[in-house]
Amino acid sequence: MTENPHPICDLHTHTEHSSDGSGTITQAVEAASRRGVTTLAVTNHCPELPGHVWHDSLETLKQIQRKEIGLECFLFNSFNYAALLCEGWSIPESYPAPKTPSSDFDALRKSLPPWILTIALPGPPRLPEEKIAYEKEALANLCSHLGQELLTTLPTLDNAQTFFSRFLLRPFALCRKFCFRGSVHALSFKSPLKRIPEFEALIHTIAAEHNYPHSDIGIYLLPLERGRAVHCECDLHCDLSDQRESEQVKQLWLTLSEALIDKGALFDRPYGAWADMIYARTGTYTTKLKELKKELDPNNIMNPGKLCFS
Repeated sequence: MTENPHPICDLHTHTEHSSDGSGTITQAVEAASRRGVTTLAVTNHCPELPGHVWHDSLETLKQIQRKEIGLECFLFNSFNYAALLCEGWSIPESYPAPKTPSSDFDALRKSLPPWILTIALPGPPRLPEEKIAYEKEALANLCSHLGQELLTTLPTLDNAQTFFSRFLLRPFALCRKFCFRGSVHALSFKSPLKRIPEFEALIHTIAAEHNYPHSDIGIYLLPLERGRAVHCECDLHCDLSDQRESEQVKQLWLTLSEALIDKGALFDRPYGAWADMIYARTGTYTTKLKELKKELDPNNIMNPGKLCFS
């Protein structure tokens, strides 16, 4: 099987709207069309501005979603992006994964911006060039208006178009993050976009109280319903073979879960320890669930002891 010498995706383009490019968007689209390219995608590097990192990143994300620009769109912090790009790590065959120290990962984490917003501009089967052209122009205008730098690749990524086209189709490369310490304790919840800075600050404050390094927290944001809400995933890493570290991170995970739920974060998959936390706070709802359970399963033979059904 041979690779197509003319890829249908090009994620590394520069125009006069970029800080280091020339030529117009129309010229870029015409060149892509001649080569049979139907999809162009760009990445936006959110700069580190003290006190404004989250504001700038989330405002850009919000405006992109409200204007319905592009399709795939997500925000990673430098930890998760470094794990995604780390060539010294591979997708684990089993979990917990072997802990694999990597100087490549450490260097990437230090060199990348603290937050990177990635967006893909796909071309539909009908008139793909026209759609890509107006969305790319709209994105460039939006970033210029917000004072954001619009780039089409990462400084540490040589072949962006191949990497991202594969990642968007099969996003399992992010599982490389398990190689950091072997195990991941994820905090996965939904939230309004505007409350993300509040929740992120809460996570970092409590993590500091538990002596967990701020730089070892991986964060991933995925907008929902064009920015009306966002799926947030924060990862805590630990080595399960180290009993003290494992217990410390477990307690931190439990404490953060309680604190986030108390502040209004929506944990929409309440299993395990989260089930007790959620159902203890929803008395009427829990009572009604138990009444329905009793009617439908009077002998309690279906999933006994699960969720709120003891």
